[in-house]
Amino acid sequence: MKKEMITNVAVGVVTLAVGFVGGFAVAELRSDEPDVTAEPAATSTPEAKPSFPPPQATQSTEPEVVYHEPTADDFELTIKTLEKECFGSAGCNVEFRVELSYLGLLDLDPSVTYELTYEIKGGEDPLINTLEITGDEYSVDESEDIGTESSDDELTAVVLDVSEY
Repeated sequence: MKKEMITNVAVGVVTLAVGFVGGFAVAELRSDEPDVTAEPAATSTPEAKPSFPPPQATQSTEPEVVYHEPTADDFELTIKTLEKECFGSAGCNVEFRVELSYLGLLDLDPSVTYELTYEIKGGEDPLINTLEITGDEYSVDESEDIGTESSDDELTAVVLDVSEY
């Protein structure tokens, strides 16, 4: 009888273990499969609220473009001589064009026009003129004329002022 009792206990333990492991395996398989027999739960309110906050609208994170506000020191002017006619001791007539170089590190605002006032030195009389700058382009007179006292006189251009037009 003792032997029979031990066998029954052993069979019971094995049956219990097999049932537990088998039930766990079936539960694991079912959790991966959709439940096709389940009815959708009825809601008691007309509008169900989500259990998480809705995604926020994303804002553009484009960096703001920074433009440089130019000063007279940001520009360099050079003189390109187009024609020079000299009359001995009477001096020379010089036809020239001003060429502009921008020395600034940041770009200029392409939507703003600046007026640059300059002076030509080295002539018999000083000559003051202006040119316009918009973004990376500028407009200047095709040619200007000045008289010099000697053929050795050199013309230079100096920036006097830069202002928004």
